[in-house]
Amino acid sequence: MKTQLSDFGSLGPAEDNLLDAVQRGVFAIVSNGVPDEPAPEVTIRASFIRYLALGGCDACCPAAPGVRVWGAWIAGDGDPGWPTKGLYLDGADLCGDLFLVACNIPDAVFAYGTRAKTLGFDGSRLAAGLQADRLEATGGVFLRQAEITGVVRLAGARIGGSLECDGAKLRVEEGATALLADRLQTTGGVFLRQVEITGAVRLLGASIGGDLVCEGAKLRVGSGGKALNAHSLRAEGVFFLRDGTVIYGALDLTGARVGSINDDADCWPAPGNLLLDRLQYVAITGGPVDAERRLKWLALQDPSRFGQDFWPQPYEQLAKVLREMGHTDDARRVLEEKERLLRADRRNRA
Repeated sequence: MKTQLSDFGSLGPAEDNLLDAVQRGVFAIVSNGVPDEPAPEVTIRASFIRYLALGGCDACCPAAPGVRVWGAWIAGDGDPGWPTKGLYLDGADLCGDLFLVACNIPDAVFAYGTRAKTLGFDGSRLAAGLQADRLEATGGVFLRQAEITGVVRLAGARIGGSLECDGAKLRVEEGATALLADRLQTTGGVFLRQVEITGAVRLLGASIGGDLVCEGAKLRVGSGGKALNAHSLRAEGVFFLRDGTVIYGALDLTGARVGSINDDADCWPAPGNLLLDRLQYVAITGGPVDAERRLKWLALQDPSRFGQDFWPQPYEQLAKVLREMGHTDDARRVLEEKERLLRADRRNRA
């Protein structure tokens, strides 16, 4: 049976504000910033958010833009049949956008298989993560300036625009994954500018229609872990790794394919923490293009750490790109180094 407005009884001040705003198609401005306490004047029940996001009822029909809230405390009052508190949107068809901006969301947000236009949590504080595997968003997913404790799951999600996490802070327990977006598909890019992520970032098999941008990012993971695992990723645009990005852990680009690379040598990971086997790229659009510095880049790899022999492909790929860019002498130097290392590897194995 469809939820009715009358089922919520007496509405609080913030809920009255939201009810009026969604019918007029505007933001409900509840407070000027993220609330620290669930005071009555800023509290909105999660079930009330769900009711409006699903289109309300005859007594309340949200306008086309959807549900947009600024500065509320979202109380996870729970729904019948759910074992824990939270905002439950699993499998739902949302009537428009859902923007919860500068909100305090102490309980988990569940959006498995949800279909929406745009999902946004800019500047919000999510204390129990975001569970959105198989999400379908025709617009974008925005986590800009958000503070999130707990995993953000977007495995198998399909996003018509971009995934934007600029300035976000994500934290999980040591050794855990902070952003899990395996098989993610985006028409636009994935933006990790100025993020601070404590925990692994996984983009295994992701398909990105635009750029993968790591500019000014701080990526940290436990000892021996992969801070950014982009194994078999496909990005049509540029992979940016620059502007002070620091990677504490491994950067895995095994089997990935990107349009081009734009990086800064100061942002490369520590020796032994770079995996480039079978990485394909068309050009180097920024960063070193001479053999001396690019060979130092390739030397950051340590196949033996992963129980493997010497990887010749990264040298062949680099030589191919340098030659096509007109750096024929540098390309020749890279191939000479590859042959030297390959002979040394054969002697060691023999």
